[in-house]
Amino acid sequence: MPEKRYHIHVICSPDDQVEMLDGLAIFMEKRAFLTRDLMQGDNESAGYSRRCIDACDYLMMVVGDSYGKLNNTGVSQLHLSYIYAKTKAKPIVIFLKLHQDETQLSRQLADFTRMIEQQNSESIYYYDEDVCVQTFLEPVYLKFIKEHKSSGWQKIISTHNSRIAKGQNKTSTTSINSLRSLSNRSSATSEFCSKDSLANNKKELNKITGDLLPIVDDSVSLDIEVIVNFTTHAYEEGNLNDISLLASLTWRQILQMISNQPMPLPFISFQRAINELVQTIALPIAQQEVSSKIHAVSRTQVSIQDIRWLITQMLEFGWISQVGVSGGTSNAPSSHTKITQELLQLTALGKQKLTTG
Repeated sequence: MPEKRYHIHVICSPDDQVEMLDGLAIFMEKRAFLTRDLMQGDNESAGYSRRCIDACDYLMMVVGDSYGKLNNTGVSQLHLSYIYAKTKAKPIVIFLKLHQDETQLSRQLADFTRMIEQQNSESIYYYDEDVCVQTFLEPVYLKFIKEHKSSGWQKIISTHNSRIAKGQNKTSTTSINSLRSLSNRSSATSEFCSKDSLANNKKELNKITGDLLPIVDDSVSLDIEVIVNFTTHAYEEGNLNDISLLASLTWRQILQMISNQPMPLPFISFQRAINELVQTIALPIAQQEVSSKIHAVSRTQVSIQDIRWLITQMLEFGWISQVGVSGGTSNAPSSHTKITQELLQLTALGKQKLTTG
């Protein structure tokens, strides 16, 4: 059995390409720990996929006959995981099924496949229904881990444990006993700790570990593209249609947009600004994806879920911070409901990223 294993997250539609996914799991049994996207496609499942992508060494994606179950914004978990993975810039290999008759594919799958091929031409491996999964994966996997080195998960050498058992490593043994003693005392007294004591303990822990834990993810390139869903009114030969499309933006465009806004920036102002940014590119997208006869678009609206996701990502990267909340009154007729919205601020890291990234 290999001394080293990797954590590989598999981006997929779990109910599609079962033979390929099963074959992948069997092939990786002694090589890697696998996680994969879940079936449900709700917010909890999406959060699970993001956490797995954050933690993994490598990514693999299987795209076959299905685009996947749509969420309430009309996007599948397969698509969302791919978008999130691209922002993390982690090594990825994509297994794409060949179709003899591509006219039978859904529009979402056809568009998604075309986008993948444009963005990852050197990372795609094609297969068909007659593929022998084990034979197919062997050279791909070996080439992949050779080109993308990772520390992975190292197996503990058993001789080290035997030395401790024989008393040859007294320092380690003493440390382990001390930790056990501390653990036992903590367990015995935790039931009687006050909330103030627990809060103070957390503060002390933060002081101890503050210099060891990364505060922000400063390794993300501003030139990475992210995909957002949007709707717009399209005008074609006197007709008005409400259409849904995907737009590609870079983090650079988004950060530059934020830097041009007065600070602090209320959420609704961020929403308005991102809508205006996508509005500038909505017409050529509509002409390419829907009809070349579309001559104008208006009222472009980016999905609120995607806007929230963009903000969450930039908060995690340390490019923006939440500096408070603002209050107001709902615009609904005869409504006096108080509403609050977060106030966002471009951080020093975000400003530096714009000038140097």
